Amino acid sequence: MFLAKIIITIYLAYFSFFNFDALATQRKNPFGGATVNVHKREDKHIKTSALICALIETKSSSIEVKNALFDQFPKPISHSDKFLIIDSMLKMCPFIDSEKTIDILTLD
Repeated sequence: MFLAKIIITIYLAYFSFFNFDALATQRKNPFGGATVNVHKREDKHIKTSALICALIETKSSSIEVKNALFDQFPKPISHSDKFLIIDSMLKMCPFIDSEKTIDILTLD
């Protein structure tokens, strides 16, 4: 009887210790698997957006606008940087289709 209690105790301790991690990874995500991206707007995003808006308003060539963009950001522009530039442009010059403009400039 005493030996059976020891075996059961060891058995329960083993499975509660080693299978705890497996059970923890099987828990459902309360957000349904949604991911959250955090974008940090920096000064270079704001200044580049302002410069691009000004160049487009003054009807500068697309080469000048492209140079303004790629002076601050290396090719290819990351999705986060692209999002922040487009968002800044939407606030600074809402009459310009910023998403289309950035997409055209980044195509190569």
